[in-house]
Amino acid sequence: MFRAGIEALQRDAKAGRFDIVLSEGMDRLSRKLSDISRFHERMEHAGVRIWSITEEDVDDMKIGLKGTMNAMQLRDIALKTRRGQRGRVRQGKVVGGNSYGYDVVAGSRTARAGSRAANARSTRARPRWCGVSSRITRAACRREGSPRR
Repeated sequence: MFRAGIEALQRDAKAGRFDIVLSEGMDRLSRKLSDISRFHERMEHAGVRIWSITEEDVDDMKIGLKGTMNAMQLRDIALKTRRGQRGRVRQGKVVGGNSYGYDVVAGSRTARAGSRAANARSTRARPRWCGVSSRITRAACRREGSPRR
């Protein structure tokens, strides 16, 4: 668990600043079984109870059962996301962020969700600099007046 808020929560628990962690659900703390299990052990060691609105008092059994279900949900979300991205690629859309040299096509809702057009001003330098390190390409583009991103 490397989220800053969870790390701070664990430090405060160790320092004895509270005696209960209240959460909407276990998945709000972590969906990863190993992380939620480790978090539960640390809270137990510090004498802090975990209580969630969905699962109520969180004990070892709920950590095992709900933690496994949350881990499966996390895997399912990843699979659905990848499947959706593959579909967008087949439609000729961009699934990542906006790349240098391209603008988001204004217009319909679906255009904003993946349609890009080459930015004429920044594409002037691109063909000459293919295969050159990004640092050198950026420097050359700046010299030629290409816009910064």
